[in-house]
Amino acid sequence: MTLTGGSEYVHAKKLALYYLARQSLTTMELAQKLQRKGIPSEIGQRILDEFAQQGYFDDSDWVKRYIEGQMRQGRGPSAIKQKLRLKGIPPALIAEQMEACQASHLQGEQIQQLMQTRYRNRDLREMKERRKVVGSLVRRGFALEEIFRVLSISNE
Repeated sequence: MTLTGGSEYVHAKKLALYYLARQSLTTMELAQKLQRKGIPSEIGQRILDEFAQQGYFDDSDWVKRYIEGQMRQGRGPSAIKQKLRLKGIPPALIAEQMEACQASHLQGEQIQQLMQTRYRNRDLREMKERRKVVGSLVRRGFALEEIFRVLSISNE
C-alpha cells in the first residue's frame, strides 16, 4: 500500500501520537520508531518539529525523570550517563541534567543507603566480601573514590 504525500503525513502523525500515548519517548527514539515503520525522514522530522513546538515531548524533562528514576533504583552516575548516551541524548543535556540531579542525590548518600539496605549483612572486614561489595557498586556506576570514602567512614 503506497500513501500519497498528504495521507502519508496524516498516517505518520497518527503513528507518532500512538507511540507517545503508550510511552514517553525521546526525540531520537520517536524518530527511530517512525523510520522503522517506513516513514520518510522529511515527514518524520516535520512531525518531530511540530510536536516539540506543541510541547508533546521535551527531552530535557524526559532526561531529568529518567535520571531520578535510575538514582532511586540505586544506579550511579556513570551507569546512568552511559545509558543516556546509548539512547542518543546529547552529552551537554546529560551533563546539565546530571548536575541538577546531583544536588538532590549525592553519590555518597546513595552508597550509604545501599550499604544499610542491600549490603547490611556483609562482613566488610573480610577482604573477599569487601571486594564483592566494591565490585557491585562499581558496576552500578559509582566512582571508586566515593565507594572507598564511604567504606572508610562506615568502618570507623
